[in-house]
Amino acid sequence: MNPDHHDEELNALLAALPQPSPPCELDAAILADAQQALVMPLAKPLAANDSLDGVVRTLPAIDYLTRWRIPLGLAAAVLLTFNLVGGDFFGHKQAKFPVVGEPVDPPAAQMESNAEPSGAVRAQPSARSAMAPPAPPKLDASVWLLKIDGLLKAGQGPAAQQEWTAFRQAYPEYPVDKQLQQRLEQR
Repeated sequence: MNPDHHDEELNALLAALPQPSPPCELDAAILADAQQALVMPLAKPLAANDSLDGVVRTLPAIDYLTRWRIPLGLAAAVLLTFNLVGGDFFGHKQAKFPVVGEPVDPPAAQMESNAEPSGAVRAQPSARSAMAPPAPPKLDASVWLLKIDGLLKAGQGPAAQQEWTAFRQAYPEYPVDKQLQQRLEQR
């Protein structure tokens, strides 16, 4: 059998089948609309994305910072992180962060003014300080108690006792938790 012979038979069978086509009424309606559009031109040509109700809609104006939003946000995050971590970010020196409630170390200038040429520190006159009322406390009472509690938990009993004595001189009437007071009195 010849393969070309089968192809001719198949082509003849396919040609004999009815082919799909649009109805004649649809063709007539499309041609009538085209004739009417040619006779009566529109005042304004319509685009494919124009609204059918005739209302002109425009897109909101694009803010000029829109394209800079991500780069500016990243730059701000990097600067904020750099400032929080410390100025010596890439160095070997560890940043020193202040601890809440810790008194600030006295400046070196005061220490140098009290120093004698031999290197010994001379004492300030204490007659005035003995008659003066006690200096105002350096810490808030609740913060000071937290510091004392932290010293006790860290096993630094003498330092906690010293802070407790200073606390009681500064805040004699301040209410203290009974458990903390008992731990301090046991030492």
